[in-house]
Amino acid sequence: MKQLTRRELKRCLRYSKRTGLFRWIARTTPRAHRIEIGAIAGHADTAGHLQICIHGRFYAAHRLAVFYVTGRWPKADVDHKNRVRSDNRWKNLRAATRSQNIMNSKKYAGKAAALKGVCYYPKTGKYAARLKRDGKHFYLGLFDTPMQAHAAYRRKARLLFGKFARFS
Repeated sequence: MKQLTRRELKRCLRYSKRTGLFRWIARTTPRAHRIEIGAIAGHADTAGHLQICIHGRFYAAHRLAVFYVTGRWPKADVDHKNRVRSDNRWKNLRAATRSQNIMNSKKYAGKAAALKGVCYYPKTGKYAARLKRDGKHFYLGLFDTPMQAHAAYRRKARLLFGKFARFS
């Protein structure tokens, strides 16, 4: 299957930088009878990202937005600044490495400690602070309280990730 061109993308869809929505302006093939001209394109996948099917291939709407505006496919990840995976407004999207994108994510549910970057070790009764960047693990030590561990995590995250650092 050949790569989608910007010309073909713009033939089928219009993207609004202000709303972040794609709307159908043409059917992708004569048999694409389910496409309603003027309708919002795409659907949410299980992770909450919007997907749009063009010529039988699914594309992430946030990646299509970058291609639509710049004319180049993103080389790395595209991060949603506000962490809302379906919010594809142009001002909410930014290029990011995988590590930066992960740093801008929420704390994983179900962890023993309630703070991002902190885990509890029952054997020691202490809290560890740790994070990961570009596949490298950073162990920041054991602490008596979760707040002490979280403070260490915040300092290291700011140093490593700058504006991508998130703490909750």
